[in-house]
Amino acid sequence: KLSRRQSHQQEAIWEFLHTELTYLRKLKIITNLFISGLLNLQSIGILQEVDPRQIFSNIQEIIRLHRQVWQEVMWPVLNQAKVSGNPLDPVLLCQGLQTFPEQFHSYIHYCLSEAHCLQYTHVTQQNNKLFAMYVKWAETHKQSNRMRLNDMLVKPHQRLTKYPLLLRAILKKTEDAITRETISST
Repeated sequence: KLSRRQSHQQEAIWEFLHTELTYLRKLKIITNLFISGLLNLQSIGILQEVDPRQIFSNIQEIIRLHRQVWQEVMWPVLNQAKVSGNPLDPVLLCQGLQTFPEQFHSYIHYCLSEAHCLQYTHVTQQNNKLFAMYVKWAETHKQSNRMRLNDMLVKPHQRLTKYPLLLRAILKKTEDAITRETISST
């Protein structure tokens, strides 16, 4: 049986993993609905004047990165707990996260271009009624959960700011000194 603090630690680790999966699902909505829809229209000659790169920047790279992180870091933590019957291992999670700085260079480009993408999207919606109709259709589509395109475009930036908070929550609920050191160095 887990102590109260260990139970809280498990909840914090679970929140980290759960929010990562939720984030991946939101990124998937961007690709499967917004980007694919626009590219399909462009393939038949509609909205060809709209530049998807100026709306979505390099979000495809970010999606690939997070799929890789899920497969190489997050899933092994879940699977190890499932197979062993032991609690989720914060050390295994943090060891996997050690590669984050090297892998997250895609975010630099995305965050630097975020303001331009939002501005381009806004201006294009104002000047192109057909594009505005497309965005409205996508935003009201069942798959988008009524999220606005601009809200989706800022998700990567928002997610980046959550990692330190989620790690701090795990650290705060960790007793073992060696585990605390591992989390602190992440």
